[in-house]
Amino acid sequence: MSTSMKEMVNRLISLGYLHDERLIEALGHIDRKHFIEIDLQKMAYHDRALASLSRGGQVISTSTQPSLLISMIESLDIAEDSAVLEIGTGTGFCACLISRMAGSGRIISFEIDSAIAERARRNTSLYGIENARILVGDGRYGYPDEAPYDAIISMVAFEGMNKELFLQMRPHSRAVMPVFRGIQDTPVFLFEKVGDDSFEATELTGAIFMTAQDVKPNPIYGNRSFKATFGSEEPYDLRIIR
Repeated sequence: MSTSMKEMVNRLISLGYLHDERLIEALGHIDRKHFIEIDLQKMAYHDRALASLSRGGQVISTSTQPSLLISMIESLDIAEDSAVLEIGTGTGFCACLISRMAGSGRIISFEIDSAIAERARRNTSLYGIENARILVGDGRYGYPDEAPYDAIISMVAFEGMNKELFLQMRPHSRAVMPVFRGIQDTPVFLFEKVGDDSFEATELTGAIFMTAQDVKPNPIYGNRSFKATFGSEEPYDLRIIR
């Protein structure tokens, strides 16, 4: 098991993760131990999900397994000047990493719990992050005021891509998010906007993420790879076209 960020990074590289030098640099600057529960900090450099914040003995925020988080971030092809929307800030580890990667870009990050959001703000301040804006709210329908976005990443599982979020994506941009299929079944999907009303979706890996409230499984995500379009009228139902 790794005992430092440097050891963890080197191990992940040896396992075939981590290809973006900017992300490697960010992981060398930002220490995961500051984003998890104090009594778990000795495990901060293990490649596993950990509780990042608890309330009343119940876990209310988790820190994603580093190898999975890295894979999700790198799938987005984030540029130096990218505008990125994050849903599910947690204590801010992902937001800080992306902020370092997109140094001349901007990051809008939504966290539904105000206490967790405040913890994330303290962490961004700790690392001198100035291009990340953390807002309190659900986030599942995006934030039109700062759209369009070059990349979208969610750290919480939803029903999948919705039209409101889709319309805030730049042409050919990408989004990565866990999709709720059932209890402890929230695989990560990569979405690419390929037309004004269509996208391609590909399942990247199985995973278990915290799930947003009032989410029901959409049968369309029983498919591992598909191209779909939205209906022109509410409720904007998805239709597979390939």
